[in-house]
Amino acid sequence: PLREADVMWSRKIWREIDLRQTQNMPLYYPQEKSAKDRTLDRYNLFDVLYRAALGEDGRDGDRIRVFGNAEWDDEFQKMPMTKAEIEDEVLGPFSEVGNQLETWDGLDSVDVNNNPVYDEPERKKKFDKRDVKKWLIKEQWFFDKQRSVMDVRIIGLCPVVDKRADGATGELTGEETRLFWFYFPETRTVLKNSLAFNLAKNEAENKTFEDIFMKRQFASTITKEGNVMDRSISDYISGMTDRYAIQLHKSLK
Repeated sequence: PLREADVMWSRKIWREIDLRQTQNMPLYYPQEKSAKDRTLDRYNLFDVLYRAALGEDGRDGDRIRVFGNAEWDDEFQKMPMTKAEIEDEVLGPFSEVGNQLETWDGLDSVDVNNNPVYDEPERKKKFDKRDVKKWLIKEQWFFDKQRSVMDVRIIGLCPVVDKRADGATGELTGEETRLFWFYFPETRTVLKNSLAFNLAKNEAENKTFEDIFMKRQFASTITKEGNVMDRSISDYISGMTDRYAIQLHKSLK
């Protein structure tokens, strides 16, 4: 526990984790190709939290909360999303009506009242889970005078998805969108019971997703720090974002 009176200095920092970097690949893989071709001993980070949000992870207790309006709200102000809202956001909304069923001789199927019978409506898929290639981290750095150390606590996690064009092609548009925010303290029970791949080439040493975050075993880029105008670094520094981010990152080590 941390007493508020012991915090002499604090600042909020937002980071971006690019899952295409080698150090971050345990957060992105494995990717399920089909029901018959998948990794059985672990899930990637998005699947772990998504299944926990829907209550499908098989653990006891309530499902973890998910907060929407991620594009402009990272303060967890709104009511948590319902299970149906989460599924609509990830899997897409249902179509208005399914296809009419056919009988064995090719005729349209009807019920006893001669009304047409339809199959289950399909979802209008919004994106592929493989398009979750970035995560946003909101964290708070602080100086604890009781221990005389600079420390950090993660506040929230947010998956970022690459947008695809509507239609049959589904080509990437080059734009990104935030899905929703997970409140990190509520996810720790799930993360510490979910194994991730160990890049140390020692699969006998179990590593969980909580280990990756708590031991800071990920590569990230600082995109925003607390400021009076609530602007991102890219909004007021042009051409020097990387250099400034590196300097800020070093100052927080």
